[in-house]
Amino acid sequence: MEKRKFTVLVIDDEPADVEILRRLLEEIEGRKIQLLACNDAETGRAEASRCRVDLIFLDYLLGVETGLEVFHQIREEGCFLPVIMLTGHGSEEIAVEAMKAGVSDYLVKGRITPDSLRLVISNALQKFEMQQKIDGQRATLLDAERQRVMMESVGAACHHFAQPLTTMLSNLEILAKPGKLSATEYALV
Repeated sequence: MEKRKFTVLVIDDEPADVEILRRLLEEIEGRKIQLLACNDAETGRAEASRCRVDLIFLDYLLGVETGLEVFHQIREEGCFLPVIMLTGHGSEEIAVEAMKAGVSDYLVKGRITPDSLRLVISNALQKFEMQQKIDGQRATLLDAERQRVMMESVGAACHHFAQPLTTMLSNLEILAKPGKLSATEYALV
């Protein structure tokens, strides 16, 4: 069975951690993973904004910036790919904050296994695909609603102009008759 190609962006300022993640990713069955690594927040944001990857792994501590700050900047720049936050020190408060912010998942570096990594990636991608479908359906419904409102407006405009046009057509018919107009016809024109 051929592995599905998959591209991951890792934004982490620790080269050793990137290498460990690379090895763990290589052990995942059924996926051929290409890894792009950026060792600082600025380069990572630039790469993420291109949205040419399937998933982003983002370290929580990146020099003077936190991963959450970088995450928010990535979102502001229009990249809505799944993001998995990584940290060397597990913290429930940070995990909750990250999940509330919209991060797909949160992993403690020293506890990652190929199986846990596979599960987290699979869940993040499924959630992302489901969100894409929901967004597509929402856009379709909004387009249909806009179309309905537009047609109602056109119908109202047509009704608004129909009565004066009917009156004008009647007057033209009366004027087109040969001979003199009766008093009733003259009053209508």
